[in-house]
Amino acid sequence: MPDSVPPPSRRNSADPDPDDPRGRRTGRRPPARPTAKTSKRTLATHGDLKSQGKLAGEKALAPFSFPWTVVRPPVVYGPRDTQLYRIFRLANLGIAVVFGDGSQALSLIFVDDLVDALLRAAESPVPNRVYFAAHPAVATSRGLVTAVHQATRSIDPTRPSDGSPRFVLPIIRPVACGALWISERAAALTGRATLLTLDKANEFFADAWVCSSAALQRDTGWLAQWDLTRGLKLTAAWYREAGWL
Repeated sequence: MPDSVPPPSRRNSADPDPDDPRGRRTGRRPPARPTAKTSKRTLATHGDLKSQGKLAGEKALAPFSFPWTVVRPPVVYGPRDTQLYRIFRLANLGIAVVFGDGSQALSLIFVDDLVDALLRAAESPVPNRVYFAAHPAVATSRGLVTAVHQATRSIDPTRPSDGSPRFVLPIIRPVACGALWISERAAALTGRATLLTLDKANEFFADAWVCSSAALQRDTGWLAQWDLTRGLKLTAAWYREAGWL
């Protein structure tokens, strides 16, 4: 992650605002890129405790008589996202990293589709349901990094639109476990929180992280509209406009 925040943009207020994924003119300055400091804060506040808290919250709703709805998204991407942004930064350099052979299956959803899913779920005629919201197309981790690479090339006419990253680094499980063990020990010694613990290897090397939106579609008629190619291209354009790439 970058070590410093770039100076404020001198973009004219009449230019499209990168804060707005549709490029509307609002006159606001682009947000600063994520820094090493903000990344550490993210790691300290988003992790297993967050996942456990979500599950506990869902269980706590069950006894209540008032109607409630829960929507569980998979990997969410789009403008302002700081998680897949790391993949975009590497792709901008022609580099891609995958765990194992890159065959892990992944469900994803573009942020606009997720917002629509939340609105539809709130009006669902079937109360007290837990829904998944994802695009029906499943990607592999290698396919994802390749699609990100193509998205970063598509927004830059000065660069060739080659099909795949120049360098794909496959990380085998023993190497990942060793690095995660070091990260966990270092965090324990320094008293700092981290998501990169040894048990993360099970997540990184799982065969699949996929879900089905069939129930949400059945009850509300919702269907994801943004395929991966289109969503990644818009996301890459936003990163470029905001100065993150």
